[in-house]
Amino acid sequence: MVKDSLFFSILMAGFLPLMLAGKRILWRKFAKYAQKTSVTWDDLLLERLHAPTDLVVAIAAVTIAGHLAPEVLNSLPAVIYAIKILLIGSLFWITDRLVGIFFSTGVLSIAVTGSTRVLLVTILRVINLLIGLLIILDTVGISITPILASLGVGSLAVALALQDTLSNFFSGIYLLVDKPIAIGDNVRIDGGIEGKVVQIGWRCTHILLPSNNTVVIPNSKIASAHLTNFNLPTQEILIPVKVGVAYGSDLDRVERITVEVASEVMGKLYSGAESSPVVRFNELADSSINFNVFLQGREFDDQALLRHEFIKSLHQRFKSEGIEIPFPQTVVHMKPN
Repeated sequence: MVKDSLFFSILMAGFLPLMLAGKRILWRKFAKYAQKTSVTWDDLLLERLHAPTDLVVAIAAVTIAGHLAPEVLNSLPAVIYAIKILLIGSLFWITDRLVGIFFSTGVLSIAVTGSTRVLLVTILRVINLLIGLLIILDTVGISITPILASLGVGSLAVALALQDTLSNFFSGIYLLVDKPIAIGDNVRIDGGIEGKVVQIGWRCTHILLPSNNTVVIPNSKIASAHLTNFNLPTQEILIPVKVGVAYGSDLDRVERITVEVASEVMGKLYSGAESSPVVRFNELADSSINFNVFLQGREFDDQALLRHEFIKSLHQRFKSEGIEIPFPQTVVHMKPN
């Protein structure tokens, strides 16, 4: 037994430094390659996984030495359990580091606020730790069935108590993953709420209104609402302007002049604009022939200024061309007795 222990110690003294040295050589090569790339996550990956992988290499060295001197490990079952526990712990340590890397360098690092990011990372780390502890307890022979039953009952009680909060939380995760909206998008939600998304939190979303006030909406309301995103699929927006002219007007001439005015306004506001305005007559109303003019804006915030300039220019042009924009009126013809 003494000879086996000595042999095991010699193997450990040889394998452990050799494998650690090999791992560090590979790590330096990976680091040189990561420095040449334009992304930052690979550098962070190598930095944060350095210590956990050292532990994995050490466990691998002990395992190899144990296979070459099995009598030693067989006589020390506690060492075998320790190796299993350390291996499981190192794997969940690596998982914990990967979660942190994902939230610090991925899309979520931009899509959510810092407090929400910290909350999500904390929750995932706690879940990761609990799963790791349960697996370790099961590995050493401790029954985890009563623990799982207790966790199930406790989780049900917490879920019932925090039903609304959990609904908003998971709705927030849906908004971040499915991405029907993102920070900076201009949206319209049921009830006439319209504005720019400035923050997506774990419980609610903040929308900046055109009046420069902020409305705070629970995430569950947004997830279940009919929502219009003016930034999808593109930021360009079609702006309709309703116009009416008198029944005696030459409609071809009205269409030509309207297109000219719209093109001039769009060209003045957007130099080099290639989109052409469109005119569509759509209604024979009581006192006018109505039509829509569709102007092309580059983004949602352009519509107010573009509509403003177009209406001023069209009114002035119609006036100079003698085209009448009638007041609402009703003409009554009296038949003589």
